[in-house]
Amino acid sequence: MDPQRRIKQRGRIPDPDRERLLERRARQRQADARYSEKRKAKRKQLLVDRPAGVVPSLSSRRIQELRDRYCDAAYWRFSKVDIAAGKLDAWLREILRNEVSPERIELEFERVLAASRF
Repeated sequence: MDPQRRIKQRGRIPDPDRERLLERRARQRQADARYSEKRKAKRKQLLVDRPAGVVPSLSSRRIQELRDRYCDAAYWRFSKVDIAAGKLDAWLREILRNEVSPERIELEFERVLAASRF
C-alpha cells in the first residue's frame, strides 16, 4: 500500500503549513530547554567570588529597603506601646531570620537601625 493511500485512509491530508508549524514548535521547545538549563546554571553560581568561610551579608540596597519598611511599620503598623514593648524590633528580627544566618541577625539588625532615621 502506498503512503498517500495510507494517509487518506486515516483521514489526514498532508499540510505543509502544519508540518512547518510542528517543526517550529519542536525547535522552540529545544531552545526553551537550553535556555532553562543556562538559567539554572547561572542561578547556582555566586554573584561575587568570596573567600572560603566568609558569610555574605545583606546588600546596601536591601538595608535601605528594610530601613524604609522599618520606618513605615513604626508609623503605620505599631503603636507607641507596641514599639516600647519591642514588637517592632521583633518584627524586623523575624524578617532578618528568614534572610541571613542566625549568627548575623544582630549585626544586620544594627546595620538597619543605624541606617534608619527612627
